[in-house]
Amino acid sequence: MVLLNDATFNLNYSNQKYKFNSPLVEIITNEEKVELKTSITSSNGSDDQLEVSIYASSLNSSDATDLDITFKNINLKKIFNNLDFKSDIDLYDGDLSGRFNLSFNKLGRVIESNLDLNIDEGVINFKLPYSKSQTNKLNDGYFSLSFQSATNEITINEMRLYHDDFKISGNGIANVNFIQSGSIDSFDITLLDFNLQKRDEVILDKSTIKMSYDVEKGSFGFNEITGLLPLGDLKLTNEIKNDFNEYSLEINNTDASNLNKILNLFSANNVSKWFSENVNDAQIIKLNATRKSHKNVNNSNDQLEINIDFSQADFRYYKNYPNIQNAKGNLILNGKRNLCSAR
Repeated sequence: MVLLNDATFNLNYSNQKYKFNSPLVEIITNEEKVELKTSITSSNGSDDQLEVSIYASSLNSSDATDLDITFKNINLKKIFNNLDFKSDIDLYDGDLSGRFNLSFNKLGRVIESNLDLNIDEGVINFKLPYSKSQTNKLNDGYFSLSFQSATNEITINEMRLYHDDFKISGNGIANVNFIQSGSIDSFDITLLDFNLQKRDEVILDKSTIKMSYDVEKGSFGFNEITGLLPLGDLKLTNEIKNDFNEYSLEINNTDASNLNKILNLFSANNVSKWFSENVNDAQIIKLNATRKSHKNVNNSNDQLEINIDFSQADFRYYKNYPNIQNAKGNLILNGKRNLCSAR
C-alpha cells in the first residue's frame, strides 16, 4: 500500500485553490489485483464546489483496467480557458456532474464505457433545428450513454433537456466515424421516441430524427424528422447540395392551429406571416413545402413554397373583402404571390 497525504496544488479555475483530499492517493496491490483511489475537492467549501473522485482497478489475470470517475460542478469551458487550451468546439457553458466508467486494455483501447451526466443551468452554443436562436439557455438536462468499441456505437439510453420554453426527451444511437489517424471525424445520430414540447404543449411526439455532427467544424447537420403532431403526422427532410440546402416538408391530416405551431418554430417569412394573419381555421388534408436555403447568403433570399389541400377553411384572401368560409380546395404560397382554388 502506498499513501500520499496533505498535498496541495494551485489551479487557476475561477480563482479557487483546489486541494487533494487525504489520503491523496491510495494504491493497493496484492496477488489478485491493483487498485488506485484518489479524490479532489475545491477548498472554498461552498455548495457549488468542484469534486472529482477516481477509482481504478486491474486484475492480474486480465489485460483490462476498469476506471470509475464521479464528478460534480465541472465546467469544461472554464478549465480549457484557464489551462490556455485552444479549441474550436464550444457547445456548452455551464456545470456538469455525474459518473463515468470505462474498461480499456493494455494498448489503451476502450472496450466499453458508460456515462450518466447531469447538466446544470448554462448556455447551449449551437442552433437547434426547431429554435430560432443561435444560442439557447439551458435550465436542466440529463443524458445516459453507453459505448461499445466492437460496433463503434454510442447508445443514448435516455435524454432529457429543458431549455428556454422547450422540453425535449428521447433515446437513440450515435455511430462514431473515425479518420485514418484514429481521431474521431463525425457522429451519425438517430434519435428515437423523440418528444418536443413548448410551454408544456406537445408539438411533436413519437418521432425519429436523423442528424450528424462534424467534430472539426463543431456543427450539427440535420437530415430527416418523422413524427406525430397532436393532430396528423409530419416528415421533414434536408438534402444538402453544393451551394444550398433543400428542405422538404410533408404534413397530413392536421389543422390550421397545429400548422401555425410548426411554422412559428422557424424564422419569420412572408409565407408563414400571411398564413398566421389570414387563416382563421382549416382542415389541412395534405401540405407539401420546399425551401432552398442558400449557403453564405442572407436568409431573406431563401425560396419557400407551400402547397396545401384544405377543407372546411375560413380565411381572408383579399384585403377589405369578406372571408372565404367553409371552403375546400388548394392554396399555393411562395412569398411572391398566393394562388387559391376554392369551392
